[in-house]
Amino acid sequence: MLNVAYLEKIIHQTSKEKLSCKVDKLGASSQRKTYSCEYEGVKYKVRECFSENDAKDIERRILDVCHLDLFPTYLGRSKEWIFFEYLDFPEAKRNESNIFWHNLGYSIAKLETIAPDKIDVGFGIEKSPVLKKHLNIYLHECVNQLQKSGYLQRNEMLKIQESFNYFLNQNPQSCYSYLDLLPGNIMTDNEKIIFVDEEGLAGSFQGMSLIRALDIWKSPSPPQGLTLNEKEELFEGYQKGGSDCEFFEKNELHLGIIYYLIKSSDSVQCSGTTNKSIKQLYSKLRLL
Repeated sequence: MLNVAYLEKIIHQTSKEKLSCKVDKLGASSQRKTYSCEYEGVKYKVRECFSENDAKDIERRILDVCHLDLFPTYLGRSKEWIFFEYLDFPEAKRNESNIFWHNLGYSIAKLETIAPDKIDVGFGIEKSPVLKKHLNIYLHECVNQLQKSGYLQRNEMLKIQESFNYFLNQNPQSCYSYLDLLPGNIMTDNEKIIFVDEEGLAGSFQGMSLIRALDIWKSPSPPQGLTLNEKEELFEGYQKGGSDCEFFEKNELHLGIIYYLIKSSDSVQCSGTTNKSIKQLYSKLRLL
């Protein structure tokens, strides 16, 4: 960790640098601004969060899991700024080896060994986490918001509520997840997996990390996920790492509904509209 005085000097240098593009090796995927900066011969990744509280929230998650060595080294925080080592390894590709899928599943399982205090419900906006026992209330709020915004009919609302009530009544294990498991958010150092988008780290439930990759790893539009062989390798590594594939397979549909419900609501709150996430939600509802 670097001291605050040194971090302030890096911030001063960062203000002179060109803003990194939103989709790049730095894992910049929301309206939080991400910079690459070189100071005294060392490159850094610097994230400007929405607020100091937002930065503290991301810092909380990173510190909870940093001992797992799955993310770039965290270097510290100054107000709304957070700092990481800058990495320049290859990004994961749409088509990867069997070893990659096995290691990815194993890495997700490692992440799931850490239990958070709360469930994180913000994606691209600043949102306070909620207690697990209050998540049902928050999900109902998401349903009502999407209904009022014209995205859900009454029968769809009832299906969603039935789905997440069934899931939560099982008292599922809360754990840390990586909720944006896509090629641009992962680097590989030989066979080592590195998650480079700290925004994707969230308190959630066992198996939630897998939803996005299974749905759209190959292509977001039209949606195309993993092949059968890739899934088998992913699940083998996931199970070997200590996670419960049987639980995931039983609850995959319910996890997907919760994921896209929260993500759709987040999009509406952020921009007033939602497109791809709500379409994924509709597709899950048709399977109920």
